[in-house]
Amino acid sequence: MGPLAVLRLTVRPFGPFDDDQEADLQRSPSPRLALGFAGGYNVQTNRQKSTYGSTLALGTFDYTHAAADLVFKYAGLSLLAEVVARKSARPAISGEVDGEPAQEWSRSGWGYLVQGGFMVHRLVEVAARWDSLHAFPGTDPALVKLVGDQGHQVGAGLNLYLNGHALTLQA
Repeated sequence: MGPLAVLRLTVRPFGPFDDDQEADLQRSPSPRLALGFAGGYNVQTNRQKSTYGSTLALGTFDYTHAAADLVFKYAGLSLLAEVVARKSARPAISGEVDGEPAQEWSRSGWGYLVQGGFMVHRLVEVAARWDSLHAFPGTDPALVKLVGDQGHQVGAGLNLYLNGHALTLQA
């Protein structure tokens, strides 16, 4: 595999807080906001999915990665939103494997999620989530099929925080 360079910047305009925890268990008396931005470049990877997946036999791909996320908490309300993208410099590699014509595909796409939660009791949170995945044109046909079959999801949850995030029952 080739090198992967990554840069991430997080800004918390209302001051520091733990933005790694999704629920607002403390019922923050003032708004909390974290905005994150990240980018990466994977040079000459021999993995179909950039850092993992099938090892390629015909060559390598260069991938560009991008991400942005938001975490907001206030008075028991929590909101998480994220958008991510991965794009290969080329869609496929053609050649021969064991004397037979072959083609290996890169996997390029983007997706997002939005999740909201509200603490209805000091131990209980109700949550809802929507996420969507999209394939870029010309990418791996298997990814296009996966996106068509399973690329959009909606869910709801009920979380019981018995000992904060250390012991949680989720449904």
